[in-house]
Amino acid sequence: LAGLAERVRPSVLVVDDDAVQHALIAHYLDQLNLDIAFSATAAGAMRHLQGARPDLVLMDVELPDIDGIELTRRIHALE
Repeated sequence: LAGLAERVRPSVLVVDDDAVQHALIAHYLDQLNLDIAFSATAAGAMRHLQGARPDLVLMDVELPDIDGIELTRRIHALE
């Protein structure tokens, strides 16, 4: 399992419309050898999730199109 963990990088999707938050989160997570994707909208996050399933989603509550709580509900409803 440890060998697999060294070969496969965990992925994180950050959903936040604030560019400063993107920069801060990227700075801190970059040191952890993660694949990081960013989305500024709920629609962008849903497009990202069509092609990839991250190991972790960091969600802002206030997004420009729908709120993060509703987006989380929609993500949970995905197969």
